[in-house]
Amino acid sequence: MRELERVLASWRELDARFERVRPTHWGAVVSDRRFPLIHDVNYARIEPTRRRVAFEDVKEELAGDLARARAAHLHCVVFEPERQRRLLAEASTAGATLSWEIIMAREAGRGDVRDDVRVAEVRILGPTFWRAFRAAARELGASEPAVMDQAVAIENDVMLPAGRRWYAVRLSGRPAAVASLLVIGGAALIDHVVTLPHARRRGFADSIVRRLCDEAAATGASMVWLIADTDGHARNLYERVGFAEVSPIASILSRLAVS
Repeated sequence: MRELERVLASWRELDARFERVRPTHWGAVVSDRRFPLIHDVNYARIEPTRRRVAFEDVKEELAGDLARARAAHLHCVVFEPERQRRLLAEASTAGATLSWEIIMAREAGRGDVRDDVRVAEVRILGPTFWRAFRAAARELGASEPAVMDQAVAIENDVMLPAGRRWYAVRLSGRPAAVASLLVIGGAALIDHVVTLPHARRRGFADSIVRRLCDEAAATGASMVWLIADTDGHARNLYERVGFAEVSPIASILSRLAVS
């Protein structure tokens, strides 16, 4: 559990960068009126607890904050979901969509970076980068232009000032694979690892992740963490690079009517 505690410290520190964090007996409610379409910053964080958490109680806690932010979704992230099976069942019965991911971690450094793939930090975040950012967002499931606009705003207003750095592998001068690194709360978060369709099966994502593990160590971080699907290609890639599962997390998501 020590690794999970370190991840949570990093996660809380990132949440604190947003407009409002309101503690609750089971974790916190996070909200930000600037980004109502982004459910990752308007949500309930249900931390590890032996106490039973009722879905109706969570919804009641969230209601005022989501209304204030004019949020488009009700969203909860549940740590150690095996302890909250009744909560998940209640959410499912209420019509919410449930999904599962895993937190993975490894020591920083010792990435064994490949010599045949050039990974470079993106020093100038100009139009070429933002086109690649939007293309990567589409690969991650963000298709609505308004959602993408708010994702760009989060980068400029929150993530970059917090210290997020971007890295890319380029083909013909344009980013073909990208990923980000943010050292926060004593640990390093790797996020948005995407290879665009025309550049896949060349080992670009593997090379970027290895490079970012080394970059994390250079900043003084001792641990690197990320979130991955429970199975599939991405998880296999991260395991090859030395990541191991720390804990599953569950997400509860349902659409809200916004007036």
